[in-house]
Amino acid sequence: MKDRNEPALALAVALLLAAAAPTLAAEPARAPPSDSVACTGEDDDAPALNAALSRLRGRTPVSGFAWPVGRAGRLKVQGARCRLRTTVDLTHLYGSGLALDLWGVELVCQTAGAPCLDATGSGQMSLLGLNLIGDCKKDTPQIGLVLARKTESLSEGADHNYLDHPTIAGCFGLTAFYNRSSETTLVVAGAFYNYRDRAYAAIYDGTNAFGFQSALYAERYPVGTFSSFNENTCDTCIFETFGHASIPLWIGGAVRHKFINGYALAAAADGGPAVTLSFANGAPNDFLELKLHVENSSLGAAILITGAEHPTLHSLRLEDSYPSQNGPVFARDKGVKQVTIEDADFHIGRMPQPLARGWDDPGAYDVSGALYSQDARFEAPARFSGFVCASGKCSLR
Repeated sequence: MKDRNEPALALAVALLLAAAAPTLAAEPARAPPSDSVACTGEDDDAPALNAALSRLRGRTPVSGFAWPVGRAGRLKVQGARCRLRTTVDLTHLYGSGLALDLWGVELVCQTAGAPCLDATGSGQMSLLGLNLIGDCKKDTPQIGLVLARKTESLSEGADHNYLDHPTIAGCFGLTAFYNRSSETTLVVAGAFYNYRDRAYAAIYDGTNAFGFQSALYAERYPVGTFSSFNENTCDTCIFETFGHASIPLWIGGAVRHKFINGYALAAAADGGPAVTLSFANGAPNDFLELKLHVENSSLGAAILITGAEHPTLHSLRLEDSYPSQNGPVFARDKGVKQVTIEDADFHIGRMPQPLARGWDDPGAYDVSGALYSQDARFEAPARFSGFVCASGKCSLR
């Protein structure tokens, strides 16, 4: 028999649940706020941009949830060109829901050793149509764009950023794009070019191996300290260097990162690699997808492994239909004795260069998984267990 007090009980439970839930602030009667700022391109437009960003940063949160903060705002930058002689402050915008609309605007960066755009400590932010040029004469910036957790603490999150068609090109003392432990970030159609010698197009750094510290924060991220660095995706991204001994892509301490339909070119690598995988400071490089085409015979290797005597790569996915390095696909830096690759999934096409091969020393690799190659020079190493398809011949070992 149905309890006649059941409706009253249900109402009481509903009221208790409603009282326990976080409260939302009053719904605004208008659309999310939008602002614009105009660049002159004459002197330094960074102060005007920073003033507009500061106004967005100071807005009252639109919700009462403790996490994320939920400050909404869209800043549209107007004008054909912005000249940046000081750093644009995109820091401390976590949970802001900020959209920085830069479509059709060229940012000329002349910050003389400082970053151009510093987004340390920011998350849930969208950069739309970034077109940034680094000065190659006397005021060369150190970094084009920084995404970074401000300390190694997980409570200082800086994640879930979105970059739509960013182009960062020109001269940068260190790198065009730098990501330090900023997680779950998506880059779509990114183009990162660096014309500086002995520099990088992009760095994904999970241990602060490069010692970066934001000038806009008092907090410090200790050098060489590993912190969680997961789930970043770069979809249809280009990493290119044109300076001597420069490396398109450096990765250290990354877990579950995906580089999809990408391209890594070095016009003057002087025998260097397309990608450096660093295991320094005890950092892992696990569950990576490197679906990158490596281009130019100046490359001495596709992937250089560095930073530990006996590193292990767990579940590495590698795909290149036409790797063009004039050397091994896998090479070891000094001090790396033996490399273990577990649950490998390799798809390698024809290698056009005369010195191309699979391994710098096949005896220095212990690999399990699956290997497919159209080129007989990329054979399974001596210690291999799994499935091999090489030059049309398939076998289980």
